[in-house]
Amino acid sequence: MHLHFFVPPNDAKFPAVYGQWPSLSIERLNLESYSSKLEIPLAWTNFSWLSIGVGSDSSYNKITGSVAHMNIKSGARLAFTNVSGPLFNVGPELKCFEVNAPYSETANISWRLFEEKWNISCSDLPKELELCKNDEKCYDNLAGPNGNNIQHRTQKVLNCSLVKQFVGAPLTAPFVVCIGTYHHLKLFTEWRCYKPGFYRKRKNCDFQEVILFV
Repeated sequence: MHLHFFVPPNDAKFPAVYGQWPSLSIERLNLESYSSKLEIPLAWTNFSWLSIGVGSDSSYNKITGSVAHMNIKSGARLAFTNVSGPLFNVGPELKCFEVNAPYSETANISWRLFEEKWNISCSDLPKELELCKNDEKCYDNLAGPNGNNIQHRTQKVLNCSLVKQFVGAPLTAPFVVCIGTYHHLKLFTEWRCYKPGFYRKRKNCDFQEVILFV
């Protein structure tokens, strides 16, 4: 199910029944006049794809709740929310996810805040020169979806283990490349995480690339 540019009435809640859909996208929510918080329901447990976010920078903190109880099969995009960790459970078909963590001007502190919020363990990767190996398309992907010119805001490129979240044999738990780029108003640092094979295909983390055009 897909809802874009939706304006919920005040005191509305996310319907529990939405959790019955295999994929759910509620994007660019208009919460400018919304006086309450929209909390992720505990009844939402299993999705192939989940995308939730606001259309205005100033209202991202109105979407709250935890995603730790969820199982995400293929991907999720939650960067423009204020949902809390730990990270949802994942399986072998995971391709990517986007989340956020508190911003710090110090890149290493942003890295640690990311690990702490989502309860994952990461190691430092060489900066984008090493990651991209002079591949211009790779640089475009580092810059973000739709060609946003944000290379200069990339703070860290990390290699992260999802063994704590993996549903399956621990030795087969995935590693993901996570690219931390701070928000232009420094509200948070956005972390875009990809399975290496998916990243090398230069794909964006969205419903079309993750679910439709596999």
